Amino acid sequence: MTLTASSLKPGSTASTTNLSRVTGSHQRSVSREAGRPPSTSVWRRNLRRYWVAAFLSEVGSDFSTLAFPLLVLVETGDALWVGVTGFALLAGRLVARLPAGYLIDRVDPKLALSICESVRCVLFLALSLVLMSGHFLLGLVVAVALLDGAGSALALPAERILVKTIAPRDFRSKAVAWMEARLHLVTLLAPPIGGLLFQVASWLPFAIDALTFGISAVLVYSLVIQRPQDHQHGHRSAGFLSGFRQLVAHPLLRSGATLAVGMNLLTQGMALALLVRAASAGAGAFMIGVMFSLGSLGGILGAAWAGRSSERIPWTSTLAIFGVTWAVGLTAATQTHNPIFLGCAFAIMAIPVPLTNTQMITALYADVPDDQLGRTSSSLGLLTGTISPLGPLLAGIISSRYGTDVLLVACLAILLGLLLASRLALGALSPGTDPDDSA
Repeated sequence: MTLTASSLKPGSTASTTNLSRVTGSHQRSVSREAGRPPSTSVWRRNLRRYWVAAFLSEVGSDFSTLAFPLLVLVETGDALWVGVTGFALLAGRLVARLPAGYLIDRVDPKLALSICESVRCVLFLALSLVLMSGHFLLGLVVAVALLDGAGSALALPAERILVKTIAPRDFRSKAVAWMEARLHLVTLLAPPIGGLLFQVASWLPFAIDALTFGISAVLVYSLVIQRPQDHQHGHRSAGFLSGFRQLVAHPLLRSGATLAVGMNLLTQGMALALLVRAASAGAGAFMIGVMFSLGSLGGILGAAWAGRSSERIPWTSTLAIFGVTWAVGLTAATQTHNPIFLGCAFAIMAIPVPLTNTQMITALYADVPDDQLGRTSSSLGLLTGTISPLGPLLAGIISSRYGTDVLLVACLAILLGLLLASRLALGALSPGTDPDDSA
């Protein structure tokens, strides 16, 4: 996805204005990379190696994300400390977002990520050893959760730079789709396995997490890549908040961020509605897990579709596809309490998500200067994740007072408003801008 507005990159001397996905034209943006591309065998091996490293890291993270509240609840019996631990994890992630992006723009992302994964390995190894000894230190658990959240904040901008560096320009949309498929595969596999590990021993998920972080650190460090020239000799005068300016200046990223901010909130509410409806029909924990796993399968199918089609579908058509699939899924969910049927509705809604993410990230690669890619990625993550914790709270209030039917209808109304806002954000171009002019 290559979508830019004029004067998009402050201080950049190699920008190309191109609205190909909005207007339906098929122009290609001018590559900013210098030098000969790596051989096919090298970059494919690097991309597979990074995919495995990120998969292991995220599987381990999901294990511990599930195990943290279970451990604290079992040991303290106090929901307050469960909330404090969860807050520490989210707070570490949110507070570290912008500093992580600023840092990753100025250092070797491969080295930074491998060091980060190594530190997380040591943290979880220490926690698992303490638990194995029969001791429970609440302060240690909260501290590990806080630092783990901060580490996950650095992983996002590092991945953006590494994938762009590894994959050739004409393969980047497919590479991004591979990363999207990985996320949904983790969501499908990690929760049931993590729960089983915790049942065996409370320290086991954390020990496995330490192992996965250690392997990830080694795999990342072994990548054979060269930093882009823009990243090595970039414009160091760009400010701490330059990532936000990139998002505001770019039509597709501005539109996508508008949609994503609301959709992350909406998804939390929708998930709660599906859970309550399935539980009210007598579904147990296993069937509810199956319900959400069906949603992950929809995401994997969507990632496969995005890898083949994202470059051919205009962003305005993507918004329409997103609206239709979510409207169908939400409407179908109002008609049933069966967890399998609810899972199928969830899968329908998950299908277009990888397409929107793939197009946004590909636009990020095409039009954001390499030395600002980390900050822009972190800014996008901060914007889209800040209000999402309010989703379960608001959904719980609506569901308890008016029922899940009203909640799902409210989700549908909010969806329509978000799509309209996203379309308006896309059209807010500077006066006199010609979409097909080069800067």
